[in-house]
Amino acid sequence: MNTLSLNIQVNMPTTPIPMPDADRLTSKFIRVLQALPAEQSDDDITLREAHIHRGEQRYLVNDALPLLRRLAAHGAPQEFVPGRPETEVTTIYMDTPEGTWSVGNSSVKFRCRSYQNPQLWWFEMKRRANTTVDKWRQPLATAALPELVTGETRWHALKSVIGARRLLPIVAVRYWRIAFEWPGLRVTVDREVAFHAVSPSAPHRLGEKIGGVNDFVVEVKPSAEVPAWLASELLHYPINQLSKSKRALEARSSASGN
Repeated sequence: MNTLSLNIQVNMPTTPIPMPDADRLTSKFIRVLQALPAEQSDDDITLREAHIHRGEQRYLVNDALPLLRRLAAHGAPQEFVPGRPETEVTTIYMDTPEGTWSVGNSSVKFRCRSYQNPQLWWFEMKRRANTTVDKWRQPLATAALPELVTGETRWHALKSVIGARRLLPIVAVRYWRIAFEWPGLRVTVDREVAFHAVSPSAPHRLGEKIGGVNDFVVEVKPSAEVPAWLASELLHYPINQLSKSKRALEARSSASGN
């Protein structure tokens, strides 16, 4: 597979999807998020806060090789780590002690994500409505994770949602990702998706494995019309709106005997 980085910029629309009252989000929070600049790529290493708005459709694929061949025929995978077309992604999901999204009281998830860089994390707030996703993110050094958890130093967008309440790591997900990107389109293929326990005392360290997904998880993320060559290929795969975070929470519950 050709590993030459494409380095193509993608212009994402910045208008967020409506946020229902059920999310209990303040108008101040909405104004803060709308003011964030548009991000151009998940793997963009520009260290600034940003907002991503696009569609997202998921598929569970038993054999991803035909799809990977089709994707590679139209461009090389991105290299977040130079020289590596595949990146190990670690995501730590967080919530308040009383629970918000993890107990069904909000659709805005809190998470920290690392793209195989032990010194750099992204703190993200993500909201999904059907097949549309809004994501707000801020770069975060590993040393800043404890302060994020305690609320002593907190991103203004997050503070407008939960104030100074503590955030606790509740579960982690790790997998290997190959990502392709073109103007208006991003496609990711994840393998060896594993769920891990986490400890509040060490939020950036993964505990024991408590479950996982055997199939490849494919996500198609368009901000424009999906090209015909990809749409025809996707007809071979059933849509499956698998949520890694929900599956991980189920695995945690099973592991604890609840």
